[in-house]
Amino acid sequence: EQREQDGEADSDRAAEQNFFQRKEEERILAYAERVFERVFKTDIEKVSDMEELWKTRTPPKALCLSELMKEHRLALTSPLAQKSISAAKHLGINSDHGVWTPAECASVFLCCVRLFL
Repeated sequence: EQREQDGEADSDRAAEQNFFQRKEEERILAYAERVFERVFKTDIEKVSDMEELWKTRTPPKALCLSELMKEHRLALTSPLAQKSISAAKHLGINSDHGVWTPAECASVFLCCVRLFL
């Protein structure tokens, strides 16, 4: 029984390590969205449930990508003019020193993945 549990733990670790690898035939934007959902939604939901961590501070809030992307969806799927363009500039975010909204941050993340892959 212990070997079976160890085998399951090894399998879980392998799946965890492979999660961030782009799957064969996976569209770049689909890959970026999958990673975003995992890091900023699923993992944050798990951590938020750990009550011991949040006795003296506010727990983080998970981000819902579909809600954040309502404004920027077209810009994310439009062709990139050139590979060297910045993600922020491509999305029309010209405030280099301002505080970005969560939607702007999510959009830049997704666009950056497109630029790098």
